[in-house]
Amino acid sequence: MKCLPAVEWGQVLDVPTIAESPVSFELEVKKEIPMGDGSDIFLCLIRNVIQDEKLLNTEVPFTERLMKAAPVLAPGEGTYSSIDGRYLGKWGEPMENLTNTNVEEGDRI
Repeated sequence: MKCLPAVEWGQVLDVPTIAESPVSFELEVKKEIPMGDGSDIFLCLIRNVIQDEKLLNTEVPFTERLMKAAPVLAPGEGTYSSIDGRYLGKWGEPMENLTNTNVEEGDRI
């Protein structure tokens, strides 16, 4: 059985955010630019940032706070990586994994 992340709804926009994420952005899409190869570029306004308060403590060195935030990187090679270099999967796999758990698009988890 796959374990899905806990989803909460944004504080400013009606968008899903992942409760366990140390940083979440609520983005308002202002323009979508189709690239013609199945890819799109989205220009967005950041309407709200939800951040774990521990990451705001400037007495802790930035690099230590960055490691705690554990951002996922998408370096443009069709894969996701962790900040410490671990391979996390190919682009699209997270959505495929959600689809394979019988969660329908638009469902609130």
